[in-house]
Amino acid sequence: MPPKVNKTTASLASSVVEAKDQRNNMLEDIRRIVREVIQDEVSSLKTDIQLAIAPVRAELDECKTQIADHEVGLNTLAARIDTLEARSTQLAKDNAKLQLKTDDLENRGRRCNLRIVGIPEGVEQGNPTTLISNMLHELFAGLEKAPVLDRAHRVPASRPKDGERPRSFLCKVHLFQVKEEILKLSRQKGKLVLGGTQMFIFPDYSADLDKRRAAYNE
Repeated sequence: MPPKVNKTTASLASSVVEAKDQRNNMLEDIRRIVREVIQDEVSSLKTDIQLAIAPVRAELDECKTQIADHEVGLNTLAARIDTLEARSTQLAKDNAKLQLKTDDLENRGRRCNLRIVGIPEGVEQGNPTTLISNMLHELFAGLEKAPVLDRAHRVPASRPKDGERPRSFLCKVHLFQVKEEILKLSRQKGKLVLGGTQMFIFPDYSADLDKRRAAYNE
């Protein structure tokens, strides 16, 4: 009886071992199949992803190229702007110098001029130069004779209406020293009245110099 038990036990043990081996083989096959499936899926997914991102990469590369081109363009533009600003600054300085020179030349051309305000319209009767020369001689006893004037005329403007202020006279004195003497006598005399009319005599400066003198006096 005991020997039969041993045979049965041995057979059972052998079956168990065989079953374990089969299970292990099955598990290994399953693992292998799963790995292969996963690898195939991953490979397929990687391919799909690469295909999907290829256009994106191409667009990114194009964007990088465009950005690089824009940076070069911006740097070039910034350099040109700096150059233009420097030139503009220099031109502004040169223009200011030219304006000063022009104004200086204009005032040199006016150095013998006088501006007379207050003379009624129409009294010149076609001969303003003689009229102003005689009026100056009559106004200032300090003048030995009527001053020689190269020309005299009213400022170019529309003739004023009755009751409005008459246009000023501009006259060029032949000699600078005589013009200065007239201004000095005018300051000394103060109020200038001739034939019941009050007049004012000023140097004839350019508009720019007038502004600068006014600003300085303030």
